[in-house]
Amino acid sequence: MSYDIAICFRMCDNETANSMKQWLNNKNYSVSVCSSNFGGGKWRETMRSRIDGCKDCVIIISDGTFKKIPKDNKDDYLIEEILLAKEKGKRIIPVIKDSTHKRYKPYLPRVVEQILSDYNEIRYHSSESERAFSYFMMELINDEEPFLLSLPQCRSASPLCNGYESLIKQNDALRFYKESTGFKQISNQNLKIVPLHPSYK
Repeated sequence: MSYDIAICFRMCDNETANSMKQWLNNKNYSVSVCSSNFGGGKWRETMRSRIDGCKDCVIIISDGTFKKIPKDNKDDYLIEEILLAKEKGKRIIPVIKDSTHKRYKPYLPRVVEQILSDYNEIRYHSSESERAFSYFMMELINDEEPFLLSLPQCRSASPLCNGYESLIKQNDALRFYKESTGFKQISNQNLKIVPLHPSYK
């Protein structure tokens, strides 16, 4: 199964990764969390498949993310995920959690620093309120300047999801999008009607 968004992280940030996944799933985004705990002894194969199939690769970075890694960077699954996402041309979104440049950058491998420097980062402080977490996630999917390339999937028994070939009026599509995602800050100007994806036919 392929996912639009892959979230890559150390196990110390497992709670944050799963909170992000649940929030995005509730907004109808297709999300996978990537870690070495896929099971079955084939985590590397599973990880490569999920990153290869995604559009966006979210990298959670906190103070301890790169403190204890092999000097040659070999067999480090997070570095491998970042390199693979870069190689496959994925949109990389660094999420800086509870940290500052002074605290995590001294441990950042040169090869990773070069990759991450090409992308805008977004910051999150886990000590803040649940509402602050929602604001952080809304910034991630902001429709005016989105960090993500991915869009919510259609999961409703609506004409937008069936095999009808006729175009839907823009206002109807706009109302459906708002109702199905709960995202109100969108206007006709930034809503685009696109051909139906084969999976919806």
